[in-house]
Amino acid sequence: MRAVLLFVLAGLAIACRREPTISDTGYAGTWARGTERLRSIVAIKKDDGGYRFRWSQVSKDERWRLRCDWEGRCEEFFAGKPIARYSFETYVDPATGHLMVRSARTGATRHGDDHTDLDELVVEPGGRRLTAYTIEKNGATFVRGGGPTRLFEKVSDAVE
Repeated sequence: MRAVLLFVLAGLAIACRREPTISDTGYAGTWARGTERLRSIVAIKKDDGGYRFRWSQVSKDERWRLRCDWEGRCEEFFAGKPIARYSFETYVDPATGHLMVRSARTGATRHGDDHTDLDELVVEPGGRRLTAYTIEKNGATFVRGGGPTRLFEKVSDAVE
């Protein structure tokens, strides 16, 4: 009886440590980039025919952090003090079917930190990589790949 109980407990422990499911779900899921020192997380969920986008970043020492809600409002803090606010809007480009993310940053402490961006998000074949191509920055436009580019790896099909 004791052996059976140990076997069941071992099975439960393994089940509880299951890795998150990672498959091709299109944009929906949780995506990450960065290092242990600074990690950027993007969560995307399908909603009412469109998508909602939430971004977060936290430094390893937690002195710098950025948190967003599902309504596209974000606040950035350093050492507990607010340093900027962001707003995000998403839409699907009817010509490409790609998810577009427009962002605006307003610096809370320094002048000249304000900026606006338009990023085109592309799920790479296989659905495990997401590339964010900046195609507009403060009024300047770029062809895809001509401006800043960031690559995210999928970490979960679930939205975290």
